[in-house]
Amino acid sequence: MAYTGRLPAIIRWSLVFFFLSGITGLVYEVLWTRRLTLTFGHTVLAVSTVLTAFMAGLALGSLVGGRWADRASARPGHDPASFFATYGYLELFVGVWAALSLPLLGLVEKAYLALSTAGVSGLPLYLACFGGSMLVLVPPTCAMGATVPVMSRLLVHQPGDIGRLLSRLYGINTLGAFTGAGLAGFLLLPWLGLKTALLLTAGVNLAIGSGAAYIGRSSAVAPVEKEEAPELAVQQSPTYPIWIVPASFGMAGLASMAYQVGWTRGLALSFGSSVYGFSAILVTFLAGLGLGSLLYPRVMGSREPRLAHLAFLQLGIGGLGALTIPILGLLPYAFFRLFPLVQESFWRVVAIDVMLSGLLLLGPTFLMGLAFPLATQLYTRKLALLGRSVGEVYSANTFGCILGAFLAGFFLVPELGAQRTLQFASLLNLSMAAAILVIGGAREGGRLRLPVAILAAAGLIAVILLPQWRPGVMAGGVAIYSDRHQGMTLEDLDRSLFRPPAFYRDGLSCTVSINFYGREEMAMRVNGKVDASLGRPDKQTMYLTGYLPGLVHPGPKTVAVVGLGSGLTLEALAQIPEVERIDCAELEPAVVEVGRYWAGFNGHVLDDPRVHMHVTDGRTFILGSPRNFDLIASEPSNPWIAGIGNLFTRDFYRTCSQRLNPGGVMCQWFNLYSVSEHDLAMVLHSFFDVFPHGMVWQSAPGDLLLLGANQPMTVDLARVQAVWSGSPAMQSHFFEIGLYTPDRLLGHYMFDRAAALQAFGQAPFNTDDRPLLEFSAPFSLYRVQQVVRNLEILRQLHQQPLPPGFQATPERLAAAAYGWLNTGDFSRVEALLGRYGTPTAEAALLAPLLKVHQQQRPEALQAFREFEGRFPGDPLGLALWGDAALQAELPGEAAPLLERALQNPPPGSRAELLTDLALCQMQTDRWDAARTTLEQAVEASTTSLAPTLLGNVYSKLGKQQQALEAYKVALGRNDKDLEAYYGVGQAEFNLGNTGEARKSFEAALELVPDHVPALINLGIVHMKDGDYTAAIKSFEEVLRYAPDHQFALEKLNLLRTAAP
Repeated sequence: MAYTGRLPAIIRWSLVFFFLSGITGLVYEVLWTRRLTLTFGHTVLAVSTVLTAFMAGLALGSLVGGRWADRASARPGHDPASFFATYGYLELFVGVWAALSLPLLGLVEKAYLALSTAGVSGLPLYLACFGGSMLVLVPPTCAMGATVPVMSRLLVHQPGDIGRLLSRLYGINTLGAFTGAGLAGFLLLPWLGLKTALLLTAGVNLAIGSGAAYIGRSSAVAPVEKEEAPELAVQQSPTYPIWIVPASFGMAGLASMAYQVGWTRGLALSFGSSVYGFSAILVTFLAGLGLGSLLYPRVMGSREPRLAHLAFLQLGIGGLGALTIPILGLLPYAFFRLFPLVQESFWRVVAIDVMLSGLLLLGPTFLMGLAFPLATQLYTRKLALLGRSVGEVYSANTFGCILGAFLAGFFLVPELGAQRTLQFASLLNLSMAAAILVIGGAREGGRLRLPVAILAAAGLIAVILLPQWRPGVMAGGVAIYSDRHQGMTLEDLDRSLFRPPAFYRDGLSCTVSINFYGREEMAMRVNGKVDASLGRPDKQTMYLTGYLPGLVHPGPKTVAVVGLGSGLTLEALAQIPEVERIDCAELEPAVVEVGRYWAGFNGHVLDDPRVHMHVTDGRTFILGSPRNFDLIASEPSNPWIAGIGNLFTRDFYRTCSQRLNPGGVMCQWFNLYSVSEHDLAMVLHSFFDVFPHGMVWQSAPGDLLLLGANQPMTVDLARVQAVWSGSPAMQSHFFEIGLYTPDRLLGHYMFDRAAALQAFGQAPFNTDDRPLLEFSAPFSLYRVQQVVRNLEILRQLHQQPLPPGFQATPERLAAAAYGWLNTGDFSRVEALLGRYGTPTAEAALLAPLLKVHQQQRPEALQAFREFEGRFPGDPLGLALWGDAALQAELPGEAAPLLERALQNPPPGSRAELLTDLALCQMQTDRWDAARTTLEQAVEASTTSLAPTLLGNVYSKLGKQQQALEAYKVALGRNDKDLEAYYGVGQAEFNLGNTGEARKSFEAALELVPDHVPALINLGIVHMKDGDYTAAIKSFEEVLRYAPDHQFALEKLNLLRTAAP
């Protein structure tokens, strides 16, 4: 049957409208995902729930719509233009439902909260969430899915049109999705907000629907009967099992989602985790799909589609997909080399992201885009069944995508890692290529069967044997720290930024790694960004995030903490005597898993029966918790990371305010580095607009702590003193971070809520609807000097040096000045000394400490000598002088000072002073004295450092058994102590236990893979055992990290000469 009338005009309009509907469909997916994650959390489960509901609707709609379209087309005298009207009605339905979706999702949220607060959790709660999401999202997505077969029936009227017009239709729609991803990911949310963007998008659907319905109803196209050739009415029966087409296309959908998840995780480690980085990856993926489909007619030319072509496509996708794997492993080096082009412009970073994504992904995704029109041509047996054929092929691919998303997100990535996920996807494509030809038979494969089989087999072997990514390179944080390492050679980069980690895990939501840098120096990286460390500024912030709200509240019993990190905040809160329960919400299971690395430094706080871990989104936990809290401490990662910004919105703060018990306090951490003045003002305004009472404190030079409450709050110094006096751990923590008495905490105060609102009250709010911070924060990522400007602004507000209720006496100010030193406010300390002088020991000690903080060691030591002249025998002065002398590598000067300080040690200092004294004694070869000192230090301390050092001393004294016992005590306190494992290995070897020595050296190398002494000793152990092959491997590994290591070179030459 042919047609006359205005059908060509309808075809042009259909392509325009289908492009626009592609835009709206992707925008809806982004907006609905964001809305639901505000309730259910930014978890893989929540995102997968939205994706499943979305795709399930598309699949169901394509199946139902395809069969309906075929029945409608078969009616006598059917007007093909009516399909355009039907398409319009579907778009109208989508627009109306989308406009109502936010209120409907609000009802789902209310149901979730009612169940959650009633104590429902786990699988029942998830099923309720999933069911509610399906009820809201399936109807509009079902209508979206039905548009594909309906439009297919409108456009295709002869077999040749299937490839030519369907490819154009699918390609235009996919390029619309590409545009929608760019609009949603870069513009709509920050410019318009979620509600306005969704209503505007719904308006576009209503306009599309109205236009299509009008054109379809006013453009009658009369059917004209004519005799048709049989081969045009019914295609030749295929020689292959027809089910192989949708089955293989479904598996291709599974593989494509595995690729997308794997590529996204791999690229995020090079590009960073901002919303723009993820958007760059998505738009590149969609661009490849759209271009592939659009160019399908040119690629195919006049060739008749055959099953062998589908096999070649799968072979090409698998091959190019495999090629991306080693390139991804080298991408951090490429980003590092391109970084000088950035020049602090984040848009240039985005341009680099798009360029590298395009080079990597456009090849395989272009081939994926060719697959849909080809599969539809191969599967369509009769034009009368075109709608059904399109619907079944489309739904098979969509169901494969659903399965692939779940499989990759919940099993492949967390269990196998991002690289093996990509290898799995590649292997699946290559296997399908061979399977298609085998099942298709000799007629379909012809002479191609053997070469395809050979290529597929070779590809399978090559993919399996691909070298593994270097964890240190992938987790180095090149997108964040490249600016600090410019000028380095690649070899230097490998020894610094790209050092191999002790732990590396592609978790459910991010990649987590642990690095050791020296004695008691460790850091945890999340997607390459350091989120916790044992550095002094980080310890100040992590301890004070717990202590500050815990001490301001008169007696907190229930505490909620957002973000586990190192666990030091939990440890601080555990010292508050009234605390009965601490609930900690951590999004990523791998962060909880690495808690064992922190246990030796946080007092094994996760073993405290009061601490309850919840692996969930922190916002979701606070929102749906069945209990209220006396304290809420929120210490998430930086807001430029995608998904973190919703923990800094006014809506989240309002939720926290509602979940506080009367008298409750909230503490919010925020960074001063890599954040603009605008964003800083926005966060402070958003926070203090919710809480009617509050204060701003500075925990470290680059960190703020915001305290908010619904009732007035004060700093009760008597309570702080009482808690501090009753907690040896708190005394030790305060001493570690330079707060030697409780009143010195007051120096971390900056200003109150009124001053904050007066200065920043005109800033916009960061809200759930308009998440400005998440989209603006990445632009300050490389503005390294911005912290200086931010501090200048905040210090102008720091007019009252002490919290309300404290009189600014010289004595009180001198105590507070220790906090000013901690936060880097040196000019304020200098002004204080200039104004009041140094009448007391507390005030006089500020002068040498100021020099210490300014890294002026000779001047600091001289100032300590002058202090001793005025205040001889002051315990704190002696302790700090001894530490300064030790840091200046003057153990002979430090030791007598520390000995004198230990006669009356400052509170919380005894273990540290004993350890420092022992180090002085070891450095001056006073081994017996060091042993005696360390035996006392072991009794006084709870960490592994003192027993490890005691083991070193025993080893030096030739007492190997005692050394072994001391090291085992250390490992009992911290089973991740590198030095202790290394010491056990040496002691066991000296005692003749080479098997135990080998295990200990291997354990040390698990913590620090590039630890050359452990590698050397492991090689020696292998030589002792006669395992020369293993010994050669160990010494070769030494040369990998230290190419000129003479001992390793000599042993290798000896072993290779002696080898048979």
